[in-house]
Amino acid sequence: AGFVITPENRLERQERFYNMPTSGSSDLVMKALGAGSRLAALPDAQKKVSHNQSITVRESGNKRQIVSKGNNTETIIEIGDIEKLIGSNKAAKKMFSFALIKMNEQAFDYKSGSLYHDEIGFSLQELVDIGYYSSTRAARRGFLTAMGTLTDLKLKAIVKKGKKSLTTAPTDAEGEGILVMFTGAAVANNYCRVMLNYKVNWQPLFQYFTILPKFAFQLGNRPFDLLYTIFYLARQNSKQVKEKGYFTISFRAIQQRIDLPEESKTINPSRDIRQPIEDAVADITKQLQTAGTEQEFIITAVYDDRTNIREYLDNGYLRIALKGLY
Repeated sequence: AGFVITPENRLERQERFYNMPTSGSSDLVMKALGAGSRLAALPDAQKKVSHNQSITVRESGNKRQIVSKGNNTETIIEIGDIEKLIGSNKAAKKMFSFALIKMNEQAFDYKSGSLYHDEIGFSLQELVDIGYYSSTRAARRGFLTAMGTLTDLKLKAIVKKGKKSLTTAPTDAEGEGILVMFTGAAVANNYCRVMLNYKVNWQPLFQYFTILPKFAFQLGNRPFDLLYTIFYLARQNSKQVKEKGYFTISFRAIQQRIDLPEESKTINPSRDIRQPIEDAVADITKQLQTAGTEQEFIITAVYDDRTNIREYLDNGYLRIALKGLY
């Protein structure tokens, strides 16, 4: 309220935030990559947090299909080898986010909804500079591991707008039109290249944009997942943020998003569920304090400390207050 964008703070915004493409389809990819070995439990976890979206997991040998249906969307993700997903899903999830950011910068034209380049690129040193990896050697290994999963990932998304449907699959697509998104990846002379499938209509994955603080890639996996989730949901709750200055996220939703076990599957829920949530919030807060922006992005945990773990998850929540450039 009352915050005006000027040339000066527009430059500051570019220095502090990535423009992060988002959609229900790209978010489903993040959920699938994050579920890892608990992929079969994703449908039940989704039922606990949303009645507007259903998820089904189909199994065929090592292949998995994750089907999501919402009010106006349907997304199918196909994973060719579930063992590959379980082995490298953490690296792949961050890399998927980074690839979408780079596509927006280097290859995707939002006005026309089409690609103007069929690949994106960045140096290993950039991955080190943003805190993603500690060295170029680790960055090379991590990039190739993550892309080994992402190049095996196929997707079909349909978004209905009135009587029209927008789909990732071209009209001449064979079979069900489930297409590989990333057709290849390579590293040469310390430079990473990711090849994009030009046959895919990428618009369903670039429906909206949110911000992602540039310190995101310095975070560990769980705090990164929480930060991504906060701004994915902030985009959906932008009206509430504008009117009230905050929105909320339930602990039950966070349990799903940062890959925590079901409360019935652990004998120590305080250690395995509550503590990871508190640690993720603490890690994000530490980065905000380092940047001097802790008064612009305030995370407050609200819960009754006397309740059991189920009540903690069902009734507790994070209150996310956003001010200033946020």
